[in-house]
Amino acid sequence: MSELSSFSQWLSDQLSDEELLFCDPDLSRAQFRSLCRDARRAVSLSQSESIALDFGDPVRFIAAFIACLSAGRTPALFTSHKVNYRRLKGNYGAVFTDKTDVPAEAEKIYWCFEAADLPIDKEDFSIPLDASFDLYTSGSTSTPKRVTKTVRQMDLEAEYSLQLFKERIKGSELLASVERCHLFGLTFALWLPALSGIPLHSKSVTFPDELVRFTRPTSLITSPTFLRNSEEGCAGSNFEFILTAGGPLSSLDITNGLRLCANGVHEIYGSTETGLIASRHRLNPSQDQNWRLAPGLRLEQRGEDTTLFSPFAAKENFTLDDRIAMVSEREFTLLGRKDKAVKIGERRFSLEEIKQRTQEVTGLETVILMLENSHRKSAAAVVVSSKEHVDRSVRQWREKLRDSLEPLAIPRYWRSVEKIPVNAQGKMDTAALLELFDA
Repeated sequence: MSELSSFSQWLSDQLSDEELLFCDPDLSRAQFRSLCRDARRAVSLSQSESIALDFGDPVRFIAAFIACLSAGRTPALFTSHKVNYRRLKGNYGAVFTDKTDVPAEAEKIYWCFEAADLPIDKEDFSIPLDASFDLYTSGSTSTPKRVTKTVRQMDLEAEYSLQLFKERIKGSELLASVERCHLFGLTFALWLPALSGIPLHSKSVTFPDELVRFTRPTSLITSPTFLRNSEEGCAGSNFEFILTAGGPLSSLDITNGLRLCANGVHEIYGSTETGLIASRHRLNPSQDQNWRLAPGLRLEQRGEDTTLFSPFAAKENFTLDDRIAMVSEREFTLLGRKDKAVKIGERRFSLEEIKQRTQEVTGLETVILMLENSHRKSAAAVVVSSKEHVDRSVRQWREKLRDSLEPLAIPRYWRSVEKIPVNAQGKMDTAALLELFDA
């Protein structure tokens, strides 16, 4: 297998055409290059600079991503499983998709197999190191947050990650249960295997019971939620390495991970803005461990604030949202999120306090979101309960909240859900919750 220094070399015509880039079903470099050629022909039909990618098929998503970068376009990746095009309007010029449910008002680019006569500016699929793509995350507000990454930043992150995990993934195939429209999936389920020269599985897994069919040495890129749902007896026979991110692992997650892989579970700490910050290796469900800072990174503390210095973060100096206790120069523990303040009217309020007071009044699990329009910003509550119960109780809850919250901080809008939705990363699906308020 070919080890590379940059993702831009992955489809180089200087490398073997017969080398397998994907397996199950197998795709050689030559075959995948042909898919990328089809994708770039499709992209060439649009004049849009920013192109949203919305694919159900992982291989076509990767081909479209490469096609956009090599054609000088900017791929736009949205972290919600179901893209809300109405809310995201203005953040992309066209949609490149293999789906049929894209709204009519969006310019659509469909996969193009019959455009062999269209001119192609280059056949080598080289990608400039300063080529960039945009990731959009929702956070707790209705305004999408754009994070721009360059190929150079991603190459650096993959290079540092290989220092941590190269020997552990060597000789295996890579399987993902996470989507590559998230930075974690893009970094560890595309960039890392591409640079290390290991083949990717052509399909992702959605449910843990699908793991029984993977019998060759395999590395699994997954989430705490996926491990939590893994039951005894569903393990594949030959998992060499498991890497997870998106939230803290519980003792059950680690126990289930050990059933899948005797080598334990590796955990990543980071975010879309920062990329990889630290990692730890979990071998004992009952024992917590310190986080170890990734190579080439530095943390600096001043009071409660911790600043990350990283060559591949969105900003070179990035203030973390978490509270951290340094154990040594390279190790730390997480103490929880810093209290997040939001501005409503002319006043600043704590989202955590609004959530805490609302849960005390409702007695139910509650999520607090911020809704924004051109006129005002308002708090909104999603309560885990029946619609009938919430509709019947809202007026009473609002009256009780007057005792503990200022009027501007009391949630103005209320919705109900049977359970809080999570995405493929195991994180709360904020976009899905915000859609409840679209009606």
